[in-house]
Amino acid sequence: MQIIINAGGTGTRLWPFSTSNRPKQFVPLIDEESFLTKTYNRLISFFPKESIWINTNIKFVDQVSDCLPTDFPKDHILTEPQKKDTFAAIISHAAIVSHFTSNSESLLFIHADHLIQEQDWLEFNKGLERIAESLKRKEFEIITAAIKPTFPNTMLGYIQIAGDEVSKSFVKPVKVSAFKEKPDLETASEFLESGNYLWNLGYFSLTFDSLLAIMHRLYPELVDPLLAIQSDGKITVENYEKFPKVAVDYAIAEKIESLGVLGMDISWEDVGSWEIAKQYLPALAENKNHIQIGGENNKVKLTNQNRKVAFVGVSDLMLVESEEGILVINPKFSAEVKKVAEYFEK
Repeated sequence: MQIIINAGGTGTRLWPFSTSNRPKQFVPLIDEESFLTKTYNRLISFFPKESIWINTNIKFVDQVSDCLPTDFPKDHILTEPQKKDTFAAIISHAAIVSHFTSNSESLLFIHADHLIQEQDWLEFNKGLERIAESLKRKEFEIITAAIKPTFPNTMLGYIQIAGDEVSKSFVKPVKVSAFKEKPDLETASEFLESGNYLWNLGYFSLTFDSLLAIMHRLYPELVDPLLAIQSDGKITVENYEKFPKVAVDYAIAEKIESLGVLGMDISWEDVGSWEIAKQYLPALAENKNHIQIGGENNKVKLTNQNRKVAFVGVSDLMLVESEEGILVINPKFSAEVKKVAEYFEK
């Protein structure tokens, strides 16, 4: 099995720490390690480094290298010449990895920016192993991963499973009934109450053989450029430009019948906003540089820990400072930060 870490995103909801030029997967957001470093360390605790690859945009290669040990094989850093969403990236890099392995190799695409606590690393890695084994047995063309929802989350997609299959999904992959996009609060509450919906982690796993079969059915016009990439073991701009800019969910996952999902019983967090990040930051310690008067539950995230910060008469706020800028925010309004990033980066 081969594991490809998707590390090409450019999320800006965590500005000013995460920007389009230095996204959150490369920055030490909640402690001294980047999310990519955390993800790599989680995998290397169980799998050999030769089975790990990084998929990123060409402009992020140096940042990827900075997050990895010096002995990580440089030819396992896969790049895309332009940003074209997940469909183009996944099918192209599946072609490249299969060039160096085989068409029947299990290829597991996971994300670089998910936080999983260390006590659950073994369970997570064993889950990946179960997905690879299922692909080897050709039980499904594509397998994704999910976790049990704990509250009616309106920011995540959901996977529907037949009611009697939910418990089985945490042992081996089972058939997906349907994908459900980010719901409103009422619908999310209904999903939670029904018990047969899981949170979609957005991982996609397949073999190149199964990908080719899907492409022949759905996108026969893209088979030749995909095979050219596999034959060469590298992406050319000419071939890459032929692929549409679309998410793999819409292009493939929602259009095939042979789709499985494995449930993972793990702690998991997509730290995609300051509202979520705040809970992982330490409480504001009153010391020679930080003080709060007449308020409580304020937090800071600084690149310069010696900068003096005072909160006076306010509570539940965050002050975030980096070389990019300064953000003062009530974390309940985290969804608005993307507008801030767009304003300063236009």
